[in-house]
Amino acid sequence: MIDITYYFISALIGYLLGSLAFGVWIVNFTTGRDVRSQGSKKTGMTNVVRIAGLKIGSIVLLLGLVKCIAAVFIVGLLFENHFAESIAAIFGVVGHCWPVFAKFSGGRGVATGLGALLYLSPESGIVVISVGIVLIALTRYVSLASIVGSILGFIMMLVLVVFSSQPFEHLLYAVVVSVLILFMHRGNMQRLINGTERKIGKTDR
Repeated sequence: MIDITYYFISALIGYLLGSLAFGVWIVNFTTGRDVRSQGSKKTGMTNVVRIAGLKIGSIVLLLGLVKCIAAVFIVGLLFENHFAESIAAIFGVVGHCWPVFAKFSGGRGVATGLGALLYLSPESGIVVISVGIVLIALTRYVSLASIVGSILGFIMMLVLVVFSSQPFEHLLYAVVVSVLILFMHRGNMQRLINGTERKIGKTDR
């Protein structure tokens, strides 16, 4: 039986790695600008692309994926417990949204959430990425792809838990992170409804 201390450690590892503010640091290093004060004021890939371009945005996206994968991998290696993995994944996303290393001003948790999904359920991650790419190509709305992807990720995980060998404990991650990402996109959802949401492809230089 795993000690509750292990869950606390899992949360701490997830939060600290999730708090690595690559969007803030890389944009500041390459352009001298603070991504938190421009555009959407978020530190994730979409705003970074607008502020610093596609190349820098792609690097930030990759690092966002990797930091949550690393958190779940480390916790899994340490404790060999699926519930602890879910906790690490959840707090990785929390750390990205409210990073202690960037004055608690972060992104919307999409890349970190996707990184954890790819690690915990590669099939779900691939489906979410594929659908997201199609949606972005058709609509140019990254926010729409993120919203749909968060819901689809939960549905995929639920299906795999019920009909396959996906650990039931991973469903906790899917539920919490899906709700969190939707919460972080509440403004985007309103703008999509109003027809005022900004499309990807423009840079603020």
